[in-house]
Amino acid sequence: ISAYKRERAVKKELDRWVFYHFASHPACLALVALLFMATPARAPASPTSLGTIAPDFLLRSGGGSELRLSDLKGAVALIFHETQESKNANLALKRHLEATGLAANEGNSPAFRIVAVADCEPYPRLFRSIVELALVAVSRESNTTIYGDWRGDMARDYGVLRGDSNIFLLSPEGRIVWRFAGVLPEAGIAGLIALIRDLTGKGAAR
Repeated sequence: ISAYKRERAVKKELDRWVFYHFASHPACLALVALLFMATPARAPASPTSLGTIAPDFLLRSGGGSELRLSDLKGAVALIFHETQESKNANLALKRHLEATGLAANEGNSPAFRIVAVADCEPYPRLFRSIVELALVAVSRESNTTIYGDWRGDMARDYGVLRGDSNIFLLSPEGRIVWRFAGVLPEAGIAGLIALIRDLTGKGAAR
């Protein structure tokens, strides 16, 4: 991605994600001048092959709670790795998950978990405390813990397409059994939900 496009992407995220919640804080305005001090994001690796064990990761929420791949062992995990710009790209899928009851039950059932990951690497370290507060606020609003990929390790190891909505489905053994980047079409949504039901043993919807 060019430096120009990357600077525009970082500015949009800060405007809409961080300052949406903290525009009333005078200190935030002083940080705008430092916007373009962000270090370039590392290029992603080649996409991890389907059927292989997912690379380990360490994610951290704005509140400090951590999540590792080992924490998902034994569960079917649907991971969304997104930016502020792409978080609504697959809103239709998220609504389908709610309609089927899969999303609503993920907190009570060890068989299925949904993991929301925000791409936080583009932000300079100077902005980190503000972004952490933003993650806490958004997590509270959405009633979902949002974890940050702070160093971009997960994005690199999983071959994430930066700027897109990236989705990964992991088996209980920790293998990547399905992946997608972009906007999932209606037929793809139906196929994914069917696969989740098959892996969790929930069967077809009644």
